[in-house]
Amino acid sequence: APPQPSWLKAFTSRSSIEAISGARMPIMREVLATASLIIAASACSGRHEDCRESKCCSDSGWVCYEKNEGWAACRDSCTPGVNPYDPPQHRTPWSCNLLEDFSGNVPISPVTLPENPPAGSPVAKHGRLQVRGNQVVNEAGEPVRLRGMSFFWSQWMGHYWNEDVVKWLKKDWKVTLIRAAMGVEMGGHLENPGPETKKMQAVVDAAIKIGIYVIIDWHDHNAEQHKHQAMSFFDAMARTYGKYPNVLFETFNEPVHQNWWGVIKPYHEQMVRVIRKHSDNIVICGTPKWSSDVAVASTAPVPGENIAYTIHFYAATHHESLRNNVRTALNNGVAVFATEWGTCEASGNGGLNLGETRAWLAFFEEHHISDANWAISDKSESCSALRAGAPPRGNWQLGQLTDSGRFVRDSLQQHQLSGRCSAPHQNCRPTGCCSSPGWQCFEKNAEWAACKPSCTPGIDANDHPDWKTPWTCKVIDRSSDATSPSPEPTPVAPDRQPNSPSAAPPGSPVAEHGALSVRGNQVIGEHGQRVRLRGMSMFWSQWMGKYWNKDVIEWLHKDWKISLVRAAFGIEMGGYLENSGAELQKLYEIVETAIKVGVYVIIDWHDHNAHAHVAQAKTFFDDMARKYGKHPNVLFETFNEPVHQNWPEVKQYHNQVVNVIRKHTDNLVICGTPKWSQDVDIASVDRVQGKNIAYTIHFYASSHGEWLRGKVRKALDNGVAIFATEWGTCEASGNGQLRLDEARAWLAFFEYHGISDANWAISDKKESCSALSP
Repeated sequence: APPQPSWLKAFTSRSSIEAISGARMPIMREVLATASLIIAASACSGRHEDCRESKCCSDSGWVCYEKNEGWAACRDSCTPGVNPYDPPQHRTPWSCNLLEDFSGNVPISPVTLPENPPAGSPVAKHGRLQVRGNQVVNEAGEPVRLRGMSFFWSQWMGHYWNEDVVKWLKKDWKVTLIRAAMGVEMGGHLENPGPETKKMQAVVDAAIKIGIYVIIDWHDHNAEQHKHQAMSFFDAMARTYGKYPNVLFETFNEPVHQNWWGVIKPYHEQMVRVIRKHSDNIVICGTPKWSSDVAVASTAPVPGENIAYTIHFYAATHHESLRNNVRTALNNGVAVFATEWGTCEASGNGGLNLGETRAWLAFFEEHHISDANWAISDKSESCSALRAGAPPRGNWQLGQLTDSGRFVRDSLQQHQLSGRCSAPHQNCRPTGCCSSPGWQCFEKNAEWAACKPSCTPGIDANDHPDWKTPWTCKVIDRSSDATSPSPEPTPVAPDRQPNSPSAAPPGSPVAEHGALSVRGNQVIGEHGQRVRLRGMSMFWSQWMGKYWNKDVIEWLHKDWKISLVRAAFGIEMGGYLENSGAELQKLYEIVETAIKVGVYVIIDWHDHNAHAHVAQAKTFFDDMARKYGKHPNVLFETFNEPVHQNWPEVKQYHNQVVNVIRKHTDNLVICGTPKWSQDVDIASVDRVQGKNIAYTIHFYASSHGEWLRGKVRKALDNGVAIFATEWGTCEASGNGQLRLDEARAWLAFFEYHGISDANWAISDKKESCSALSP
């Protein structure tokens, strides 16, 4: 007898069998399972063997080509005509017609679902997706980023593979995508095609009904060994579901040690050919080394259109080096799709790394890479989204989610609702929904409603003295509309009407948002919508005055797409105190150009010892507020970075300067905080008097990490608005090593909380944080 193949040894070993079932299987089941695998493996023909009957080939990359009615053979390629390598007696022409048989055991049920998605659903909004260059785009050609959840292996978590769970994920978690990870080996589709196909159809049908996207995933680490079964499966799936724009196909979950050129790519080519008989929908191709080596795949792409490549990451294991791998792939021109990722280690278990997770999600946001989190499972693993025993039909309460599940749910909700729903303490009457999980839109009166965690009818003692009128606490809920195209919001009367001398240029940031104000812990525009500005800080005016001009601001607006510029007006060391005339001329040009092009501008008293220059600061801000306070573009930063001063001393300074500014304008004032503008938590418990006040946070990525973000969270929880008027990619010195991963974690944090930011700095000084080369 021939030796037993290694793969068969693996599947018939006692340890493998017990791992599959959790207990010893009856001997008959073992024999039948082994026999089915042997039959599947022997069903296809070997190299150069006659394949007229089997119509499939057992070797990866080899297919059945017809010569004539009497012969066909498994070959790796075929050119019509005579093959000079054929034996002389058989040198007759090859037709090279492909012979393929997809009559495998895929017991699929017929589907009669409507092809048009529900109005307002993600699929109604984006339509059939395509790949253009290195981007996934919608029918209008716009980049699309889908976000959602991956189901766990179907054979082990089948109790969650149902319509109710899919509906709950869309309704509560706000997913636009689900991934149906159908297990192939170890008790999956190979042994139980009927039950596994039924689970797959339940999930796919549910996604189509409610208008979200779904990935049909052949969840296998050895797909090249199951090529014939995979071809039969994808033929059936594409024939049944290929007409629906919702459906994407993932042909090989995670190759492990297989070679891209000789094994994985030829396998994908065969699956793509099968799918393309029925559908042009996107096909997502797994890549080597557990779908992490997307760069290698990008150097030899699978032929065809609408093909993307898989990246999988686990945050406690994979960091910047793997993101560089993705950058290489993008630079090589292929589209990337994160069909699986976790907050934990690559094992699916171990410690969570939420900071690294945020860096990955910010990276995906930057590059429009869609993602599905692993996984909808109540297995006792840290990457599972659910605690043991969570209901099999959805409707999960927060206590039934793991730490990972709560984090991912919050992230998905925030992504889906950002820009559509209102932020904490913001007026939610125009939107009728809140972006923060667990918060509701409570009515105060006919003019005002706000996002709050709870509400008691009557007077709220925490309201500003000017607004102490009763709350009705009626809940306004239009959250189901958040996925629909947003109607024009009903204008809400702001605290004041800006006395702008002329309208901002149409389409500019200031035309879109108007005069900014502070509501609760958020900066909002005139229509009550949360606003996040992004831009650049100029370097100290006395040392980089050559860049303080009209052309630079216009270029930053046009090319860098900034919505904010910060004018870091130097005070000491040759600045305003010594050369007031020259420094003011630089400042005027910056501010007036920002007003002209319609971006926001921060007038920054860039000083570490402002408490020693109170009189000069009051004179300066009196002049600036009188001159520019009528323009909605202008914000005032009264003290760049207090260093060793205590907060009561700093607060006293701010109160004096704010009083001067308020004589002329109610525009936003941003107040520096102790220890180089890092102690926002201290400032938040003893606030500067007045309205429209925000507080400064400064970070430098190589020096400041999660501990400083913790301070910002405390300040936000205490109800104050935060503004990052300065941040750098390097060390706090402005020089030294870059930490781009930590910078991305910070930017993801700012995105989540709606915190505006200005990067340090427009300078060609020989420092690593300078934006320009010398």
